[in-house]
Amino acid sequence: MEAAFLNPRERVSLGGQAMHSLAFVERKLGEKLESRVVLRVFRTKEELPPSIRPSFRSFTVALAERPIPRITVLRNRLQGAPPGDLRSVLTHEFVHLVLFQMARKGGAGRHLPLWFHEGLAQEIAGARLFDRSGEILAARAAGGHLLSWMQLRERLPSDEEDARFAYVQAADFFAFLIQELGLPLILEMARDYLSGNADSLDAALAKNRWESFTALQGQWKRLVEEGRGIWWVFGNHLFDLLLILSVPLLFLVLRRRYFREKEAGKRLEEWEAYTERWDGIEAEGPEEPSEEDPEEVEEGDLDRQNWDTYL
Repeated sequence: MEAAFLNPRERVSLGGQAMHSLAFVERKLGEKLESRVVLRVFRTKEELPPSIRPSFRSFTVALAERPIPRITVLRNRLQGAPPGDLRSVLTHEFVHLVLFQMARKGGAGRHLPLWFHEGLAQEIAGARLFDRSGEILAARAAGGHLLSWMQLRERLPSDEEDARFAYVQAADFFAFLIQELGLPLILEMARDYLSGNADSLDAALAKNRWESFTALQGQWKRLVEEGRGIWWVFGNHLFDLLLILSVPLLFLVLRRRYFREKEAGKRLEEWEAYTERWDGIEAEGPEEPSEEDPEEVEEGDLDRQNWDTYL
């Protein structure tokens, strides 16, 4: 570890997190990193060695190097939550190192394309590098501005906006591949290609499935352009959408409660009026029955008995 400004406690914490992230990546990819990894931490971009400084874009937090297993991290760009937290960043970069090793062990002098690296790294880290990626994807797809896969083969585009979108497109396509093929088959095809047993990733996949990565790229592109991207927008704003949809329901509930309370109030007023009238009758006392009309006595007693009984 190269981080002279860190105190001993911070160095131990950093080393522990690095070991945990590496073990996680090795388990997910089924490949143990055989070489010793150098982890360097710098405070700002200005402190970076001139050889790698241009590789750090405005959004770059860390960098994994191909010639030697080394990860360089900018401390001032780390965040407290994914995708910029230390765990996510280290996990992402360790995926690159494992893929570099797989290419070396393949022995055919081949390497995996950029979209494969960045798509898999974001998938394993469990965090896409840019928030609202669904909205970005939907907007670019609607405008016909998706990147060509040749642009995502060797290196990031020079344009800053295109470079950011390269991560978005790679992550979305790789998530699609996971759903269609599953991670074990994808890694098996990658090893088959890197070892020289297949002329291309397409050929490696065609040996096991009657399709190719190129064909799957076409399927993904059609899905996105036909509107799947808009569902990502709904997904990113699901909570806001539920709040909007709940407003009419809340109105109906309040309206129903208002009329229920109004009806209850009306019934209470009627009851109070009826009670007052009955109390007035009780206060005056019962009318003395006449001896000439005995039926009137019995009928009055019956009315009072019924009233007392059903209250």
